[in-house]
Amino acid sequence: MCVVYNPPSMSSYTQGLDRDITECLEQETAKYMKMGNVLLCGDFNARIANSPDYILNDDQSYLPLFDNYPIDKQILKRQSSDTTIDSRGKSLLDLCILNQLRILNGRVLGDVFGKYTCYTPNGSSVVDYVMVSESILDQILYFYVHNFMPTISDCHCILEWEMSSKFTVDDNDCNINMFDKSPNFIWSDESPTNFQTALLLPDIQTQIDTFNKSIIKESQSSVDEAAAELSHIFLSAATNSLKRNKLRNKKIKTKKWFDGDLYHLRNKLISYGKIYSKFPYDPLVRGHYYKLNKQYSKLRKFKYKEYKKSLVEQLQNLHDDNPKSYWKLINDLKNNDNKDHSSAVAPSVWVSHFNGLYQLHESFKERVAKLEKKAR
Repeated sequence: MCVVYNPPSMSSYTQGLDRDITECLEQETAKYMKMGNVLLCGDFNARIANSPDYILNDDQSYLPLFDNYPIDKQILKRQSSDTTIDSRGKSLLDLCILNQLRILNGRVLGDVFGKYTCYTPNGSSVVDYVMVSESILDQILYFYVHNFMPTISDCHCILEWEMSSKFTVDDNDCNINMFDKSPNFIWSDESPTNFQTALLLPDIQTQIDTFNKSIIKESQSSVDEAAAELSHIFLSAATNSLKRNKLRNKKIKTKKWFDGDLYHLRNKLISYGKIYSKFPYDPLVRGHYYKLNKQYSKLRKFKYKEYKKSLVEQLQNLHDDNPKSYWKLINDLKNNDNKDHSSAVAPSVWVSHFNGLYQLHESFKERVAKLEKKAR
């Protein structure tokens, strides 16, 4: 499986490359085709319309071909909402024909009409594809192009597909004994004393005596049983004496500057993005969508700027009055919500820095030497 991103042909990044990405993809595909089936997916920035990705009416009955010539299956022809084909699209079709890769867009259940995958102010197109080896095309259950979501991508849609697979389970894996994960306990200063006291309880002492009298044989199963029994004793004592962490649902942290106006405008933009996906040719729909997108981006930047401005004003007021709140706001301004100090300055760096402060600069050494001579 390979995830592909091929930048636009006229971009500065592509112009500065020594090799063509499509050629590299052809070489790598041919290499891994010898090892098994191949699946390619991603943004190819290529438009192929509904041109065939296999040889039409392929047959070796009347041609002097070698015996192991792979004949292309005459499968269902693709459909596409995009009617344009470019030079990069032709290269992509050659890649499919050469390596017997078949494109799912516009062919598989869920996208029989070849829905648009890219929406820009200049128009809509199909540039994102999923292609698989011809031998596993029957294993694709469905392929679906989601509606355009402007909050997920700037112009691309999500591609979703499902594939059936065949695998075998090793018989040795079925004999593995799985143990439940031990609970998390809170360890404090009183925990050692409480845990030792719990080990002296009558029922725990009975389990310990039973464990001491048991005979452990030199076999894997006997050792595993003894380890499980000993773990059960420790867990029983810990459960009676220690406090446990409560499982809590993690709350999604929302940004303080992302207020109700932004939520409302974002939901409106997402809803209109679905309409834009259904009517990509309508100039009024496209114009209104990008107008909303511009308003949302502008309001988001404005809210963030105002939030930073309000923090700076609070810092000026709290600098002398409330130092604790002052430093709390400093951390908020830096988005320093975690307690990771791995990027802190090392002590050796501080020592070398302050030692350097006491060293005389090269430009002043000659002047200082003259002054010392005069002082003598």
